[in-house]
Amino acid sequence: MLPKQQQQNIQDWCTQVPVLGFKSGKYDLNLIKQYFVEKLLDTCTKVKVATQSSKTMFIITPEYKFLDVINYLGPGTSYDKWVKAYGLLLFLRNVHSLFLRN
Repeated sequence: MLPKQQQQNIQDWCTQVPVLGFKSGKYDLNLIKQYFVEKLLDTCTKVKVATQSSKTMFIITPEYKFLDVINYLGPGTSYDKWVKAYGLLLFLRNVHSLFLRN
């Protein structure tokens, strides 16, 4: 049996929804970080933000993980290669079509 703290860590990890951005740490997350974290603190008990030089690595709340996926890919991986490698093109098209429905 795992210790209770380890069980809690696993439970927390399993319930967080990952929100991925591609190269979002240099621009997107940095742009919204100040205002976004303030709003998250209104609804969450804790928000963890990690930065490395001028880029945001992640923003984590008990419910969500906002990650820049480029931090977990090999050097030189383009958006096109990433989408093709993980079969995301069909997924992204389906998500996009949900928002285009009237």
